Amino acid sequence: GQVMSGVSKNVRFQDSEMSLSGKKVCLTGTLTQLKRAEAKSKIEDAGGQVMSGVSKNVRFQDSEMSLSGKKVCLTGTLTQLKRAEAKSKIEDAGGQVMSGVSKNVDIVVAGESAGSKLEKAESLGLEVWDEDQLIAALGSSGGGAAKKASAKKRAAPAKEKKEPAKKAKPAAKKTGGGKLAGKKFCITGTLTQPRAKIVALIEEHGGSCVGAVSKNVDYLISGDKTGSKQSKAESLGIPIWCEAELDEAIE
Repeated sequence: GQVMSGVSKNVRFQDSEMSLSGKKVCLTGTLTQLKRAEAKSKIEDAGGQVMSGVSKNVRFQDSEMSLSGKKVCLTGTLTQLKRAEAKSKIEDAGGQVMSGVSKNVDIVVAGESAGSKLEKAESLGLEVWDEDQLIAALGSSGGGAAKKASAKKRAAPAKEKKEPAKKAKPAAKKTGGGKLAGKKFCITGTLTQPRAKIVALIEEHGGSCVGAVSKNVDYLISGDKTGSKQSKAESLGIPIWCEAELDEAIE
């Protein structure tokens, strides 16, 4: 007989294992011929079930889980790792953690209560992982002392570049104090806590809040149903945080 690499009208016999009926499938990576939503719909129409994470119950999955050279954005609340720990581990595995979602991001890791960042990632067709997939990728990535040292060396210049910006606001630091000292925040969208409480929390830790987005704003706190403020922040390259990221920053 002759073994063919693909199924066509010329193939007389084919493996019944190609059926998706009753199968659990996890999608990862960038799909070139189908949009992710379209692929999900077709799999479900064929009797399959699309899973958000990789586990022993998934029958088919992509083996590409390496974080090396990937730009990763974290959103939502992580339950198994602290955000700072996740960031450190991603960098040790050769990845780079980004503060906002854009077409340049390779992977968005969505924890619980992920909001507008997840919606934007899906609209851009970006690869979205849950926390279990991140942990699986961290476990499969190599990394020893040499890689860790290399990641720290790469991170050091970035920290040195940020120092002048902190020194440029001595007055704010003296009056505020705290982990958010000297930082200006703008809030947009629907939050899970009252806006007044978020403002009080920021001010309690030395930060300040303004009503409009400008180049002088350091961070945008974004909830659901955001509008023009988030678009402007993205165009100015202002880091965008969800509520969970704000909580992590003041821990």
